[in-house]
Amino acid sequence: MTTAYRLDNLWGLRAPHWRVYAALADVEDYDHWWLQVRGVHRIDGERARVRIRSLLPYTLDLVLTRAVQDEARGILRVDIAGDLQGWSAWQLSAE
Repeated sequence: MTTAYRLDNLWGLRAPHWRVYAALADVEDYDHWWLQVRGVHRIDGERARVRIRSLLPYTLDLVLTRAVQDEARGILRVDIAGDLQGWSAWQLSAE
């Protein structure tokens, strides 16, 4: 049996659009600013292994594969494999 989840979150940041996009596109630096990211290992130019731990008492081991990187439209998307299957996307807007 497969269970599907959809999680939406809205972040309001006072920072230039280009700076936020650059930080989100730089997966290798996530563990420096995103507390739940416990480690990042670049596999190749398109993939990285990421370990995530939050309030749950276990660590998720994920492989993120770049699917879309469109800076002009403010879109980033990765496919997720490992302990979770699916995708994650960022849509930046200046509001």
